[in-house]
Amino acid sequence: MNGNIKDLDIQKVEAWLAKKRPPIDIRPQLDYTYRLQRNTFILCEVRPYPMMKDGYRTAPFAKIHYLKRSNIYLIYWQRANGRWLNYEAGNSATTLNDALAIIDEDVHGCFYG
Repeated sequence: MNGNIKDLDIQKVEAWLAKKRPPIDIRPQLDYTYRLQRNTFILCEVRPYPMMKDGYRTAPFAKIHYLKRSNIYLIYWQRANGRWLNYEAGNSATTLNDALAIIDEDVHGCFYG
């Protein structure tokens, strides 16, 4: 277990990403991954970037923050200036699956443009 995130939540995010990932032949050009920081999943896009040491740039596009005391998931999107904003201010998801579904829908075009 990492912070407040349950092992089951990690498996859910990994399964969700497995479905989102493009075919193997496209992955050198576009792929998805995540980082885990205590009770927050940071979902990232990975693209080639020759200026970086390893040749790839990892750009966060969504953040899911778990509030243990309320048992809810807050969803954030990142503006071009790097600032994280609450997606649909005041709304939260009661399950991780609901949070991932909101990111999939992206009704405001914040996550995938």
